[in-house]
Amino acid sequence: MKLVPPRIALPFTILVAATLGGAVLTSRVLETRRSEAAAVTDGWRALAAAEHLAAALRKTEAVCVREFERAFAFDAPGCSASFGLTASAVEDVSALQRRDLGQADRRALERHSLGTGLVVATYAALLLLIVAAALGVRGHLREREGRESEQRHALELQQRLMGIVGHDLRTPLNAIAGSAALLARAADLPTARLRAAQRIVSSAARMSGLVRDLLDYTRLRVSGGFSIEPEPAHLGEIGRAVAQEVRSAWQGSVIELTEAGDLQGRWDPVRLEQVLSNLIGNACHHGTPGAPVLVQLSGTEAAVRAEVHNEGPPIPPEVLPLIFEPFRRGASARRDASGGVGLGLFIVRSLVEAHGGTIEVATGQAGTTFMLELPRAPPAELQR
Repeated sequence: MKLVPPRIALPFTILVAATLGGAVLTSRVLETRRSEAAAVTDGWRALAAAEHLAAALRKTEAVCVREFERAFAFDAPGCSASFGLTASAVEDVSALQRRDLGQADRRALERHSLGTGLVVATYAALLLLIVAAALGVRGHLREREGRESEQRHALELQQRLMGIVGHDLRTPLNAIAGSAALLARAADLPTARLRAAQRIVSSAARMSGLVRDLLDYTRLRVSGGFSIEPEPAHLGEIGRAVAQEVRSAWQGSVIELTEAGDLQGRWDPVRLEQVLSNLIGNACHHGTPGAPVLVQLSGTEAAVRAEVHNEGPPIPPEVLPLIFEPFRRGASARRDASGGVGLGLFIVRSLVEAHGGTIEVATGQAGTTFMLELPRAPPAELQR
């Protein structure tokens, strides 16, 4: 995620470099100023000490002459000359040191002006850097708000489209399926027309499943998950009903269903029918024609298990990691006949997870097996 739009990336980089360079130069100038200030301070202290020494010598000279004259009642030129020479020498040194310190002060003042300019320039660059960063963040936020607004608009359009699909297509599909079913049950219907009616029923059922998958996918995108309505159910009964339904839809398919153990639990039976219907229909579609689809239902103490196996070529390795992703379709020479859009296994996994279960797939030369395991009740009910 870019915080600085490309149009101000170069000026932003230049400002960063200028700010860092100014900070380094300012640090060095300030260090030099501190060193010079310390040296000048030490010089002024030494000068003050020298001047204090000269004053002490002059005072000592006066005291010495006065005491000598009082004691011997005559002048003491030697004493006066000695102290005066020493005091003059100290004063000469002090004058030279004062001159040097004055020059050092003037140089320090010049460097002070330069350092102040560098500090001001650094602060100005830093201020520009802050302004540029603020403009960059503001531009990025505006772009993100624009993208989010577009996404919301697209999602609203998608929801409206799915609503149209769900409402306006389901009604005519139900009418087609019901009319075709009545025709198929007519006693005087010729064989050719009976087969046509059965194909209409089968095609309408597939189209209804496609509409259901699209609506389920839209609900998942909006709400983030399925809401289920658990009630007492028997997985064997659900499996038998689904197997019979798939046999009718897939004429010529052989589905062998076996049951073992306790298959009672609390699930959403409508959603479990959808799960098994997708898995068994998928096995009939991708399996070897004429080979049976094996459905094994078994129960343990804490969970129930369902396995759906079909013979046929294995799922390609590049497809296997994405098999449960939306809009992914397995490789099959007959995949165009299914009329699906690649949402079936994605919805199956979402429904299984909504029940607190897991689903896996194993594939090889012996065929492909989908294995799902469900707790006897959803996690929310088990915690009560």
